[in-house]
Amino acid sequence: ALLRVFKLDKSINSCIGHAHLDNALASHGLFRLSQTGAAQIIAQVWEQVRAWRVLFENSGVPRDQIERVSSAFRHIDKVSSADARKRIV
Repeated sequence: ALLRVFKLDKSINSCIGHAHLDNALASHGLFRLSQTGAAQIIAQVWEQVRAWRVLFENSGVPRDQIERVSSAFRHIDKVSSADARKRIV
């Protein structure tokens, strides 16, 4: 199913080979969700994940370990189009 997600929206050149929220929204039906339902779930996850660095720092995670995992936490602007962000937030 993940391979199908990448094939759904090839018009987003910046996302080829990367996870992209536009693809998640476009494939909402594969997850048996409405587009609104998918956008709500993405918004809830983003709300929790967006402050990951502060949480790690406050929890005493060493700076070098924070930097090591930082690429796993890309900003929403880097993984979605402006149109998708309007639907998400």
